[in-house]
Amino acid sequence: MKKKYLEFVVMKRILLTITILSLVIGAGGLCYALPFTNTVDFSGSGTDGTRAYLELSGNGSPFRYTISHSIVFDSAAQSLNSATLTISHKGNSANSGEAWLLIDTGSALVWRLAQSTFSNNWVDESFDLSPLLSSVSGTTWELTFVLTENTSGTDRLLIDKSVVTGEYSTSSSSSSSAPVPEPTTMLLLGTGLVGIAGLCRKMIIKNGL
Repeated sequence: MKKKYLEFVVMKRILLTITILSLVIGAGGLCYALPFTNTVDFSGSGTDGTRAYLELSGNGSPFRYTISHSIVFDSAAQSLNSATLTISHKGNSANSGEAWLLIDTGSALVWRLAQSTFSNNWVDESFDLSPLLSSVSGTTWELTFVLTENTSGTDRLLIDKSVVTGEYSTSSSSSSSAPVPEPTTMLLLGTGLVGIAGLCRKMIIKNGL
């Protein structure tokens, strides 16, 4: 009876120590997920319904227009989890010769704008920015794209706004969002603690406590 009681007391203390240790280590491995939004509004050429727009027009091949987003994070970003670019446009033809292309500053094709001819409604078209996220960290993200039209003659497109939304991870505890444990870290920690508990119990039984 005494043996079982001592074993219970020792195991209880071991589990309490493990619990405290896991909380301390786990707190260090928490990250905070925060949303972000950055909008560039275009206007100056007219209105179409409730939308103020900028008309892009010009001659030459290609005709180019640069869109820049300067995104400032509330806390320094460790990594970006997701990001989406949404461009509101009208006036783009369906045929390949009249398509406006969305390219990065390295002049590599990223996306092609969908049809949004002047007889149609506005198109709010979204593009996944996942291929660009791996190199983003810190307090700011400077994102620049170029709209280009590759045919000769007069080119014309209406744009209303460009919006970048997404979510990033930060270790800052000043964030008001809920902490999210890093899954791999917590899994390894939990496995190790279970192993320690089992080893301690075997030692207690072996020593006849």
